[in-house]
Amino acid sequence: MQRAITASVMATLRKEPSRAKVLKQTWPRDEHASLLLKAAQPTRTTGFISYDQIGAFRSIAPGTRR
Repeated sequence: MQRAITASVMATLRKEPSRAKVLKQTWPRDEHASLLLKAAQPTRTTGFISYDQIGAFRSIAPGTRR
């Protein structure tokens, strides 16, 4: 799961439209993370709780404090 989140964050920071491409370039053999990226995603964000990818990434990083 961490690699899927990291690939999403890296794609956002690089302004890369394909999270899967970033994942494949960084971890070419991680099929589990690839499946997580392909999971159903809402197409509209109205009515959904906002998901902070950067915050999720920071929350799993070792030695971080808020």
